[in-house]
Amino acid sequence: MESLTLIVSQETTVEFFRNMVAPFYHIQELPSWHQISLIDKNDPTRHAFLSGEELGVEYEAEEMEMIRAAISRPIGFVLASSDHEFLREILLRLEVEGLIDDTFGKIWNSREFFGKLRLEPTWDWRRPVE
Repeated sequence: MESLTLIVSQETTVEFFRNMVAPFYHIQELPSWHQISLIDKNDPTRHAFLSGEELGVEYEAEEMEMIRAAISRPIGFVLASSDHEFLREILLRLEVEGLIDDTFGKIWNSREFFGKLRLEPTWDWRRPVE
């Protein structure tokens, strides 16, 4: 399963994400307070999970400083799926303001990340940045 972390302001809630994607996906509430499952309405074998969590030990001190400089009260929402193209589709529907941790060593400004995602259909964030 691959994942990305959407780093946004703490004012952003799972409800915000739910409302953005509800027209396109079946939403299943999961037991965790900050977690939902997104299921493709046309192909129920395609699904992803979105879960909110406090940022913590996964980031080095320098990374947290950079994150807090961009977002004073950050929270992370992990978006995970075993289907890379499905993740890409969901991301293009979300386009939130903040940062994106691609979990491959780069934390992107969301505008740069989403711009690249839109303009370069074959771009794969999992490949090393040159």
